[in-house]
Amino acid sequence: MGLLTSPGLLTPKYLKPKGNWLGSPGGEVNQSLRQIVLQDGNTVGWFAPGVGVTGTLNVSTWADQSGLGHDLVQATGANQPIYLLHTGTNYLWISGVAGNSASTPDTTSLSIAGDIDLRWYGALDDYTPGGIVALVSKWGAGGQRSYALQLDTTGKVIFVYTVTGIYDAAKDVLSSAACGVTDATATWLRATYASATGKVNFYKSTAGTTWTAIGTEQTITSGAIFDSTAAVYVGALQPDSGTERNAAGKHYRAQIYDGIAGTLVFDANFQSVAEGSTTFTESSSNAATVTINSTGATPAQIVGSPSLLADGTAHKLATANFTLDQPCEYFLVAKPITWTAGDYLCSGTAGVAGITQVTGTPKIGLNAGSGVADNTNAVLGSYAIIYAAFNGASSELQVNLTTATTGNAGAGNPGGLSLFSDNGGINYGNWQVKEMIARSVVSNTATRLAIQTALARKHGITI
Repeated sequence: MGLLTSPGLLTPKYLKPKGNWLGSPGGEVNQSLRQIVLQDGNTVGWFAPGVGVTGTLNVSTWADQSGLGHDLVQATGANQPIYLLHTGTNYLWISGVAGNSASTPDTTSLSIAGDIDLRWYGALDDYTPGGIVALVSKWGAGGQRSYALQLDTTGKVIFVYTVTGIYDAAKDVLSSAACGVTDATATWLRATYASATGKVNFYKSTAGTTWTAIGTEQTITSGAIFDSTAAVYVGALQPDSGTERNAAGKHYRAQIYDGIAGTLVFDANFQSVAEGSTTFTESSSNAATVTINSTGATPAQIVGSPSLLADGTAHKLATANFTLDQPCEYFLVAKPITWTAGDYLCSGTAGVAGITQVTGTPKIGLNAGSGVADNTNAVLGSYAIIYAAFNGASSELQVNLTTATTGNAGAGNPGGLSLFSDNGGINYGNWQVKEMIARSVVSNTATRLAIQTALARKHGITI
């Protein structure tokens, strides 16, 4: 019988996973993967996407699904990796770091002179941020400023516009009350401006259909909005404005109406954008191209499945020491973000046996006291199935199903698992990981290929 269908592949009770396995990403593929990985009792650590994760914004525990309790943990908040949660709805994630946002070029449709209606839907990490953050804006350098919807440090919503392209405090107004939204809670925020009267109203909503006023109607100096050449940005101001005011958190949708509840001229619905997309067409009649602006160690991205992101500076997770000796193997679904030679994707805790970054971008190698020849098949910003076998002189490292590099990695034993760092808890790698499996064996060719293929199917990776 086939490997995935044999009735003899019954999972021992002590190896049954702790999470809601079939309900987690992958469905039936997860069931097949579970049978392959747990059938022989050699799996000593299994960390699955969105299963057993403790934390909302950062991860304190990624629970082991092998049933052996070898959980990856990190008690110190500053060292906890970022958790990009996904519960079925895609979104644009912005870290709050400069250079990360979404934008679309200036068009006639976005150059609104009269009444305007700005709407944003998302879940900010902090609704009383340390500095003003921009939600939707058309606001460039001095002389090229049009309008913006923002949030201040007390949770009050801001509407601002200019008549000449130069900032004027008389045309900048806050809601009279704070929005009162709990951090990380999804909500709609909205501001409307009537150009003839200067009347500004602020609203919030859970569904974007029924609106609740935030405070009372406000009045600013009336006038026509300046027709700037600035691009429209979501989650930031245009970078050349001096400060970007990046809004950290989840961004689900941003809309601009020409007129109050008038003509929809911009509708960036990140919920309908595929994971990994760097551009897409927004869904108003304007059909403008929206670009995801990503840079640095925590890049903005469309999130379509759960993952952990380490910043390459301090983030790490590790198990307690346990017996894990060669021969052993790791399978990871991971992508490198930035590159510094000497940093690690993973290793042991009691001993060195890890996947390390070597000179050249992005070359990886094995180190268990010695080094296997560099593998050049990883690609910055792209997920891959990475396989490492620690087996003395017969060690090997493979990316997807490309030719493996082989050699003597040394005799070091892991003695536990450390993710995003070496065995000393330093040399932090800037990686994003969806899944990791550690086994106290080097699998035969058929089992190894079955695991790689199931992981690829589950995560939509071509190998």
